Order: sequence, then C-alpha cells, then structure tokens
Amino acid sequence: MTWAAPGYGEVRELGAGASGRVVLARHEATGTLVAIKYLSAEFVRDAGFRARFAQEAELLGEISSPHVARLYEYLEDEDGAAIVMQAVQGVTLRELIARGGPTGPEAALVVLKGSLLGLAAAHRLGVVHRDYKPANVLVGTEGASALVDFGIALRSGAAAIVSGTPQYMAPEQWEGRPATPQTDIYAATATVVECLTGAPPFGVADVRALALAHRNAPLELDAVPGPVRGLVGSSMAKDPADRPGDAEAFVAALDEAAHAAYGPGWEVEGRLHLAARVAALAFLLPLDRTDASATTTASVGIREVAMSRPLDPGARWVRRGRLALAGALVTVLVAAGSLLATSGGPEPTSTVTLASTTGGDPPGEGPGAPVDPGPAAPGPAAPGPGPENDAEGGAAGTPVAPPEVPPEVPPEVPAEVPVQVTGVEFAELSGEGGDMTGTVRVRTSGPGRVEVGFAYADGKRSARSLSGSTSYDVPFTHTFAAGSEVCQVRITTTPPGPGGAVVGGRPCRPTTSPATVTSLNFAVVDYTESGAVSGKLIVEADGPGPVTVRLDHGDRTENLSFDGRTRYVHRFHHPPVPCGKGFGFAASASAGKVGVDGNLPARPCESEVEPAQPAVPAQPRQVAPPSEPPGEPTPVGEPG
Repeated sequence: MTWAAPGYGEVRELGAGASGRVVLARHEATGTLVAIKYLSAEFVRDAGFRARFAQEAELLGEISSPHVARLYEYLEDEDGAAIVMQAVQGVTLRELIARGGPTGPEAALVVLKGSLLGLAAAHRLGVVHRDYKPANVLVGTEGASALVDFGIALRSGAAAIVSGTPQYMAPEQWEGRPATPQTDIYAATATVVECLTGAPPFGVADVRALALAHRNAPLELDAVPGPVRGLVGSSMAKDPADRPGDAEAFVAALDEAAHAAYGPGWEVEGRLHLAARVAALAFLLPLDRTDASATTTASVGIREVAMSRPLDPGARWVRRGRLALAGALVTVLVAAGSLLATSGGPEPTSTVTLASTTGGDPPGEGPGAPVDPGPAAPGPAAPGPGPENDAEGGAAGTPVAPPEVPPEVPPEVPAEVPVQVTGVEFAELSGEGGDMTGTVRVRTSGPGRVEVGFAYADGKRSARSLSGSTSYDVPFTHTFAAGSEVCQVRITTTPPGPGGAVVGGRPCRPTTSPATVTSLNFAVVDYTESGAVSGKLIVEADGPGPVTVRLDHGDRTENLSFDGRTRYVHRFHHPPVPCGKGFGFAASASAGKVGVDGNLPARPCESEVEPAQPAVPAQPRQVAPPSEPPGEPTPVGEPG
C-alpha cells in the first residue's frame, strides 16, 4: 500500500519522476487544496536521500518572501516522507518559451525581476540556489514570476559536489569552487538570454563542450537587444567578481537599464504580455477554476490545525511543523503537471553531477553518474579510495555518488498536427464609454489547435481555444473598470501571428475637446544586429486632449491612442527582416491630417560585401482630408 500523508486526501497526481511524485490533495480539517511532494519509496530507504529531503525543508524554513510559495509542514515516518506546500497556479518559463518562442525584452526582464526578488530573500540569509533555469521559474496568471525548487541549494561558500543544469552553470560551478550569489546571477542571466533569443547561450549540447564554452568561450550577444546587452554581458562575466554582488544588486541594475531602454511602463507592458501568454496556455495550468479558488481558503488554518493536533504516542510518523512554518520557500513547482525533483532530481532538461575537487557534500547531491567536464582549475586533489577517506568518517569527506536512476519521463502529450497562424486582425471594434465590443479574425494554415489571448488595459484577461477550421471570427465584449482612461485590448495567439500582437482601442472617457496632432516624426529607426527593426515615433499635439495615430511598420499596424499631454514618444519593434528586403514605415493622424513616412534600404545578406546604403530619412507629408473628393481626371488627349 502506498504511504500517504496523514490528514490529507489525495485528489489527483500532478507529476512523477525518479525521485518521487507530486499530488494535489485536500487538507481534511480545512478543505484547502495543497500540493504534496512525496519522496519515492526507494529513496526513503536511502539514509542520504532522506536526510537531504529533510535538510531542504530545514534550510528553506529560514526564508520568507512574497515571491515564493508557502511551505506548510514536513511529515515523515519509517515508510515515507512528504513536504506539504501551497499549490501554485502557473506555467513554467520553459513551457512559455517552447510553445511561444522568445518573450521579448520587457517580458524577459519582468520574468527575471520577479524571480530575482525571491532569490534575493535567499541571498540575504546566505543561501545559494545553484539551479536557476527556465524549468525552475514559474509565471502566474497575472504575469508575475517566482523562483522555485531549492533542491540543491547550499550555504554561500559551502563546498559542493559539482551539480546543476549544464546550459546555465557558471564557470566556477563547473570547476567545483564553492557556491556564491554570483553563481546564481550567472545562471539567471543565461535564462534571460534564452527568453530574448529562444535558446540558451553557446548553443552546444555536448556536456564537455558546454563546460569549455562556459569557462573559456566569449559570449555572443548579437541576438540580444542592444539596450540590455551591457547588462547581460556584465552579469555573465567569467570572473564572479565582475558580476553584480547578489540578487538585490542585480534587480537595481535591471530596473535602471529597463527604464532607460523601454520607458517607465516597461514592467506593466511585460506583465500584460506574459499574462496573455499564460492565458493562451490555460490548458497547461494544473488547477481548474474550482481548484484554484480552494487553494487560498483557510490556508492559515492548515498551520493552526497542524500545530494544535495532538500526536498519537503510538504513531510511527512525526510532524516537523514549526520549522517548516516560518514562511519557507516552496521546493516543488506544481505547474503544467511537471515534477521538479528534490536533490537535483532528473528533469527533461539534462542535469549533471560532476566529479568534485573539493568534496564534503552529503551523498545524493545530484542525479546520475559523475561526468568529467574536462580540465579543471587548479585545486586540492580529491582523496583516493580507502577506509580512511570513506563518506562515513574519513577526514577528507569524499562524496559518494548516488545510485543511478532512470531519467524522468515527462507526461505524454497527445501529438497534434503543427499549425501556423497566418493572420490576425480586427473584423470589428466598437463601443461607448467603458464598454467594448469586437470581433477578431484569426486565419490558420490548418485545423489544429490555436490559443487566442485577450489582455485588456484594466488588467483583465481571458483566452479562447480554437480548432477544426482555418478561419475563425471570435467575438468578445468587455466592460472596463470604473475610472479607466484607455479602453484598449491586446490580442495574442499561440503560435504567434506573423505581425505579433494586435492592439486596438480608444479613450474610455468622453471628451468635448479633442486635440489636434501638429507633428509626427520618426527617430532612430534602424536595423539591430539581429536584423530586427526598432525605432521611435514622436507625436506632438496642440493640447492635452485625446488623439489617435495609425502606425504602420513592415507588415504590422498599430492603432495608437494618446491623452493627457502634448508630446508623446512611442517605441516600436519589428521582428527580423529577411536579408535582401527593405523596410517601410509610416504614421498618420486621424485628427491632424498630417503624416510621415520613410524606409530603410534592403538589409544586406551575410554574403554581400558592399556596405548597406544609409536609410532614407522620414519625410513629412500632408494627408488629404477624407471629406475632400479627388479632382476629376483629365481625359487622355485633351488639354489639361
């Protein structure tokens, strides 16, 4: 019979791996839904793994942060061990990137900031995570992010068996040097590179090649947007001393760089984008609506009941409550049905444990057999085998490799026919005051499933799943929150459409004195090194009343609404342009009857040696008012 945590009734299994399983359960005394992580029966009988499981709860019991989930209690007896924690509704960053591609700079920086704030709480207490990666970052339904799974965390400066996930490991981690907060900074920045480009740094799969690349190869930053290139480069410096000192210092640098590059609204824009992506992947969320509402009901009561419930002197199990109830960080991510295993348990992303030159860590530090990463930095030689050097009582404390376990197999997902979104546009968009009614038209390459996300300016979001056709008209209605100034909706799809998000809207509040646009100008429109285009549109008006501007760049159209000032700066970005193709851009105002346009020359291919021609400057143009009919054409052959 499978061992179960007393006082909890299992609802369903959320994930399973080599080191254990995670279930959704209900606390019998309060009815609150929780996530329970069980150590597998094989490892319960292994003293090293069992001690590591308990040590993880003890270590994290010291940390409290609103950017992590709550640990309720730790339970164990001779037949089992379990960690009871808050059930979290969200999707891993790994899933967001795998299913939707790069997140864009604002969203990437929002993901980084949220998880760094959770990491900062650990760094303040001298705890180093050591396994920061997309699979360990959770993005919630509101676009907020948090860092999870401290399964191989250690005290800063502690000696360690070399373990982690190769794509994100810092040079000192490969070399077996003691862990420091700068080790986490490196891994967090490598994760941001994947958010921005769709792939982790260096782009090699072989473990030994990765070890050499992280320790010696220069970091290629061509695909990273220019405004954050300096932040990324300094935070992935080979020498830990050249990186930010800890997560708090990194957050400060991140805020400064993001504000300078993307303006004061970068965080709001990033959260909206992330929330829309999560909404489009609602089918991956582990909790349904009923579950989600039950996770917060009487959560404090779980702790109160756990502490007040008398223990049966004859019972075989023990409850370690007070230690784990100090607002501890959760050690398991309950997201998209995946199990993030304790003690560095195997995941679909390869995790490696390497031979250490320092020794001293408990058995069970990480999964798998030792792998030689290549020549290591000079250091003390690892002690040889012998009774005087065994893990039980030897002076050197040679680490003992854990038993080999089969790799974790993620839950099977039914195969689907790949589909592309070929077009997204508004077929209708209308409304008065705070009410909006519209229809979005989505065209696809086949009848496979497509997710459509709606993100409204007042923070509300919704999503629709489409399948069975190649053209859909999706109606939507929304009443904006009282006091909203802009009634705007942002439409995204998964997979993304050719022009990215589609945005439409208008001012919510009626006005009797609309302003007139007096000037439109483009500034700093140019190709980036990756072939993408970025630029600024500067709008000037004769008053602070509402104005609307249409912006066309490449194959993308934006209907912009401005209000409250006389000068506005709108930054726009466009995906990479194929080599050999030019790029046009234009803007026109609906009230001022003025416009401006320009173009960039064809982007050269790598094989071309001739330098690109300078961009053609944007030229102001007068747009004929729609009320003036065109003149009569002059007949051919007659005097004009």
